[in-house]
Amino acid sequence: KIHNPVPYDRGFHFFMPDGYYTGETALSLCSFLRDMGSIDIESIKFHFDRGDFQKWLKNTIGDEELAQTIDKLDKKF
Repeated sequence: KIHNPVPYDRGFHFFMPDGYYTGETALSLCSFLRDMGSIDIESIKFHFDRGDFQKWLKNTIGDEELAQTIDKLDKKF
């Protein structure tokens, strides 16, 4: 399941802190990891601080182990 793409409406939509959509949506774990290399750091920090990555990975992708690993990262990182 974790390798299968999800429908667009269940994809991870990257936003900036001001609510601006970056235009990037991850539809699979692979595209999520690829996008992380090119997304503005402010968007990554915004989602990371809110726990958005963990929720999406666990609830949508079905990778609870990766979600827990990310959750354990130091928020100051």
